[in-house]
Amino acid sequence: MSLFTEAGERTVWLTVRDRGDGIPAAVRGRLFQAFSSTKAGGLRLGLNISRSIVQAHGGAISLATDEGPGATFLIELPRDLEPPRGAEEAS
Repeated sequence: MSLFTEAGERTVWLTVRDRGDGIPAAVRGRLFQAFSSTKAGGLRLGLNISRSIVQAHGGAISLATDEGPGATFLIELPRDLEPPRGAEEAS
């Protein structure tokens, strides 16, 4: 697995790439739905939960369609330059 990061003025991008079998085209449309998986076993909630967490932080996650083996996901998050409200009070 590889992780790449890039930061812009207002956005942070994380690219996560694995070297597995990839994701069949027939599955891509329902990839982030709960209980959808290409694997046997497990809870089949991983990407659905990942999307919920990323969206809760004001971001987005998507499957990048690369040629070759494995799968690549792009996570885009807003770069919050100011601390959250109350952060000073908590420290």
